[in-house]
Amino acid sequence: MPFIYSVSFLFSSPSKANVLLIVWQILAALFALIIFNLLKFLDKDSHFVSDAFDTVCLFLLPSYAMATALVKLALHDPLYAEYKDLMAVNPEIAAQIRNTLFAWDNIGKLWVCMLAFGILSSILFMALQFKSIRKQISQIWDIGTTRKGKVDNSKLPLGYCPQFDALLMDLTGRETLEILAQMHGYTRYKDKATMILESVGMKSQADKLVRYYR
Repeated sequence: MPFIYSVSFLFSSPSKANVLLIVWQILAALFALIIFNLLKFLDKDSHFVSDAFDTVCLFLLPSYAMATALVKLALHDPLYAEYKDLMAVNPEIAAQIRNTLFAWDNIGKLWVCMLAFGILSSILFMALQFKSIRKQISQIWDIGTTRKGKVDNSKLPLGYCPQFDALLMDLTGRETLEILAQMHGYTRYKDKATMILESVGMKSQADKLVRYYR
């Protein structure tokens, strides 16, 4: 999620971003899986390079992580069947094998990496969103409440959502400006709307419906 959020700033068109995201999730994961198998085949002794490449791809490519998990499940399915048989024959040895799964070289290091990555990604996401969230909170505070000393002059609900302008075509220019002036916290909103209409030379068209403006 932090990786996709960071890369989203590179695109201005949603359709282009969607297409490239699909290509990235499919083709990049496919090539990464092929490269990982080649590195593992070429470096049979240490597997250090292939393991490092695998760890990086698991962080950056969710589809690669899912494909790798499916491959591992398919390869280890016979071992699970043998483990069930071992539990039926000798439960003590089966319990020892199960405890080794939580060792550092098996699942332990993966848990630590996932925990560290989750904390760091959350901090990064909060740092990126802090400025915009603070701006939105300040706007809501300024629009909804004006404070003079200890007096709280809260505006009455307008029954109008600025993100859903279905009523815009049924309002006059004066009514639209008066609503916007109230939303911005002006007490003398009618005078403000009149001043704006006079400044742009539309006072004669002020009481005309917006749908008839040309």
